[in-house]
Amino acid sequence: LKMATATSIGPEKWKEASIGTIKVAQTLIARTEGDLYDAKVHDPLPLIRDACIQESNKRIHGYARASRAVVIRLRQAIVATNEEIKAMNRVRNAMEKSLDHARKDLTLNVHCTYIRQSRPAREKSP
Repeated sequence: LKMATATSIGPEKWKEASIGTIKVAQTLIARTEGDLYDAKVHDPLPLIRDACIQESNKRIHGYARASRAVVIRLRQAIVATNEEIKAMNRVRNAMEKSLDHARKDLTLNVHCTYIRQSRPAREKSP
């Protein structure tokens, strides 16, 4: 640590004590960082933590993959259901047309029968 010598505040003894305290703190920080690094290297907990994280990630990926598969199946089911609905609507429309034709035919038949019955006797066939 370089200290500026041009300007000095306070007595020289206080300045030297402050610089000594700073140096002790710096060496303590350096030693603590080294101890922490050594503890990380030799501590089995990070290995266990990493294994747990990897296992969790595997399960998460598996769940996401299964969820995507379910979504795909549901989309396919929706498409198939929509096609069935379209086919049923076509059949319903065809049935409605047939029913309309049958109603018209019945109405025409009833009307023709009434006309035949209401003819004068001379126009009726023998």
